[in-house]
Amino acid sequence: MKDTDLRKRLLYGTATGGFVAGWVLTFWGFNLPPEGVVDNTVIVVLGQSMTYAAAAFGIEKYVDYKISNGKGKSE
Repeated sequence: MKDTDLRKRLLYGTATGGFVAGWVLTFWGFNLPPEGVVDNTVIVVLGQSMTYAAAAFGIEKYVDYKISNGKGKSE
């Protein structure tokens, strides 16, 4: 396995895992006592996990796009 394959697998794995974990935490926070009340820290964790996932996927796609078009060095 090449280093870039391992890096992409780790990037996508952590981004997907963090995204899913943020939503699971939100559902737990909503359904555990007191029911229907989500603490502010749960919302912050959800926002951070979504931001990390978006950045991980977006930056990776941007780099792939630049490399595939031959514009990776300088413009």
